[in-house]
Amino acid sequence: MEDAQIRDMLGEKLDVLCFEMEAAGFMNSFPSIVIRGICDYSDGQWEGLKEWRGYAAMTAAAYAKALLGMVPVRRIDTKTTIKDVVPPELPERARSFIAPLRGDKKEEAVSVSAGPEETQPKNGSKDRPYQVPPGQVTKTPPAKNGFTNSKTEIKHLYIAVMGVTGSGKSSLISLCTGKNVKIGHSLESCTADVEDVEFMFNNHVCVHLIDTPGFDDTSRSDVEVLQNIAVWLTDSLKQDIKLSGIIYLHRIIDVRMAGSTLRNLSMFKKLCGEEAYSSVVLATSMWSQVDEATGTQRERELIETKKFWGYMHEKGSRIFRLDQTRESYLEIIKYILSLGSTTLLELQDEIVNQGLPIENTEAGVQLNQDIIREREKHQAELLALKTQMQEEMAKHDAELQRALKEEYDELKDNIRRSDEEQAKLKQDLKDVHERKERELLELKKQVEAERKRYDDNQDRQALENDKRAESWAKHRDTPLHIAAREGKADVVQKLLMQGADVDAKDKYGGTALFDAAHGGKADVAKLLLNEGADIEAKKNDGDTVLHEMSFHGRVDMVNLLLKHGADIEAKTKGGRTPLGVAIDNEKPDTAKILLTRGADVEAPGVHGWTELHKAASRGDTNMVELLLSHRAAIEAKTNIGDTPLGLAINEKDTDMAKLLLDWNADIDTQDEDGDTILHNVASRGEKDMVKFLLDHGADIEAKGNDGNTPFCSAVWNKKYKVANLLLRRGADIDAKQNKGGCTVLHIAASHGEADVVNYLLDNGADINAKSYNGRTARGWAISKGTSDVVKLLKSRAAGR
Repeated sequence: MEDAQIRDMLGEKLDVLCFEMEAAGFMNSFPSIVIRGICDYSDGQWEGLKEWRGYAAMTAAAYAKALLGMVPVRRIDTKTTIKDVVPPELPERARSFIAPLRGDKKEEAVSVSAGPEETQPKNGSKDRPYQVPPGQVTKTPPAKNGFTNSKTEIKHLYIAVMGVTGSGKSSLISLCTGKNVKIGHSLESCTADVEDVEFMFNNHVCVHLIDTPGFDDTSRSDVEVLQNIAVWLTDSLKQDIKLSGIIYLHRIIDVRMAGSTLRNLSMFKKLCGEEAYSSVVLATSMWSQVDEATGTQRERELIETKKFWGYMHEKGSRIFRLDQTRESYLEIIKYILSLGSTTLLELQDEIVNQGLPIENTEAGVQLNQDIIREREKHQAELLALKTQMQEEMAKHDAELQRALKEEYDELKDNIRRSDEEQAKLKQDLKDVHERKERELLELKKQVEAERKRYDDNQDRQALENDKRAESWAKHRDTPLHIAAREGKADVVQKLLMQGADVDAKDKYGGTALFDAAHGGKADVAKLLLNEGADIEAKKNDGDTVLHEMSFHGRVDMVNLLLKHGADIEAKTKGGRTPLGVAIDNEKPDTAKILLTRGADVEAPGVHGWTELHKAASRGDTNMVELLLSHRAAIEAKTNIGDTPLGLAINEKDTDMAKLLLDWNADIDTQDEDGDTILHNVASRGEKDMVKFLLDHGADIEAKGNDGNTPFCSAVWNKKYKVANLLLRRGADIDAKQNKGGCTVLHIAASHGEADVVNYLLDNGADINAKSYNGRTARGWAISKGTSDVVKLLKSRAAGR
């Protein structure tokens, strides 16, 4: 720390405890941690005290030796570093705090008589600080030592970021701030779902980007989303915090404005109100995923359609395009800065100024109407289904009755949830506060419990490691192995000088280099490598040292081995690379290093599986996101044509499937037979997965290589529940299924499948439909000699 007064201010204002490296001359009551003896006396001011250098070196060595003597060796790998406990934003805050106090400005900062006038930049308007309206300027009171911060006022700018889930809100915030999105410290007890992420835009302006959930959030209802946003907006207004702008993001890849996208926009308008439209930025994202002409046409439609963006644009909302660069995002921030004003949202005015309960606000009324419409729709479906159930009961079709009962119960649950949502909407915001505080308290308890479990696991693991080391010691065959394992570099050196084989192998084929690496003895490992140890030596199972260090997640040794030229694509007997080993054993830090150092993310393994296939099949979301962030091919196919999405669906892992779809996985990709994922789950009768795929846009009329549709796959395998679902969702029962123009009915008739024929006719299949050669179903049955089906078709035709 270059200045004692600045050190005192950091301690008083930011609660930062400083480390003093040059401790000579200070008393023991000095208010900082003093690292005595570890210092550099070679600069000009110490030129006359050269005799101190030896003392400094000896003292440093003595303290280091004493410190290391107190640290158990088995605890080295589990130590907590300063980086683990210091809030990530603290260094940036400290730099912003100190910067104005350095050099020539220090005299101004310590002057008691300094006035409140803002210091103007020397280069004109380019870096002129934004003038935030009164009430949003942080003024630090004079410190006890006579400091005042009046020359370094930090102005706080609040910008809400809204839009549908997956529109790029987190990307915008992360690129602007350089941070992962996290919960802000202000209003923490009641805004666990609204995140305040701040960053210094320049030396004078701190920008707060307020991340909000969309009204299509899968983890919470629309009512809860509205309540969470309302709590933050009302509490911030009561603290005299006002928004300077609102950014609304829209995916340009969306083909049309409908469903959840349109509902989000509608709720956004109700939240803002017309008076706030001039402070709104309407931004389109994901331009790299569409061609320019298509994107421009969609953007024009948004602007020219009044019920979309047109009216807002007329009222002053600005349109921006985002190209996934920090510069394009900062352009929006600069524009909002240039507005020089704050805005009051309609929802804030209604709740705080007019005293309206949330259910009577414009947004609340809109949401209530949506709930009522949804409930009425479910009630109509329930009534129709009840009638159908009564009819089927008369036919004694137990299988169909069970299917209808399941659907009936599901509709009743939907109606019950609608009632619950309406009741929630009437909750007082005070009750919402209390609920959020209870949720946060429960979350803290869970975190503490998880931390305790982690510590207990670490202790158990440490004991197991000790036992394992003792067990392995029984099988080490040479003195070189033992010396390397114990980290005795001097003994290793002597043994090698006496002619010990540096690549001698133990019972399992491991060399001394394996022992040094497992023990974390970097100095011994370097010594062995410098003496010619084979870095690519393999144990009996085909593992190299890099494989084993990747397996154990030993980041330090992985870095060391790569630095010394270890083959990053070496393969075990089973064909696994170090990257594959790290991913299979859930070592994300190691995997990240290997990827950064050029590991092949697309290296195919057994049966053509890539690492992304394995991670997706295993449900490892962290690894999947890591691989995708390093450009793993999301549409890579195994030898039989399975994609990562297809494997996730095979495992019925909808969370993984949603993640892959969020990364734009192709839901209609085809395997080697031309079948889509929907074909496959339909043929297996997996009703839940069929529903999931249809809900996420799967093509219900997709055709395989032979022209068959998912409905055909379901019927041919007699999965009638799935077939019923597909019909309800719009599947064409008379779709042509092959090059000859045959329908499912034709195919079933020609194969003598009487029960399938009955099912199709019961569900409206056209008995007179003709294939391209002019044959009806009966004609096909006759040509194939399926007499039972011929009689059946004749009787069914007569009954029409």
